[in-house]
Amino acid sequence: MKNHEELYDKFMQNEGKKEKPKCSSSQPTINSMFKMNHQIKVNITQKQLIDACVELVTVNGRPYSVLNDSGFQKVINPMLCGFQKKVTLNSTSIR
Repeated sequence: MKNHEELYDKFMQNEGKKEKPKCSSSQPTINSMFKMNHQIKVNITQKQLIDACVELVTVNGRPYSVLNDSGFQKVINPMLCGFQKKVTLNSTSIR
């Protein structure tokens, strides 16, 4: 309904409600998350990141190929760039 705010407002007025339901302040809405352009710092060691990738394919049963996916690489590459010792994480390096 957030994508159709005008229709939502009209619906709420027809239902006799004047205000939209309030979102919890501790959780951002989906719309606000995509409008953010904040940088974050992640406290993770190189070993923890490698162990997480190993867990992804062993314990969680994901295929090795997920480590080559462009979306996965977009998530981990900024972390990998932060390490002094350069490492590549993909399906070949984790085996």
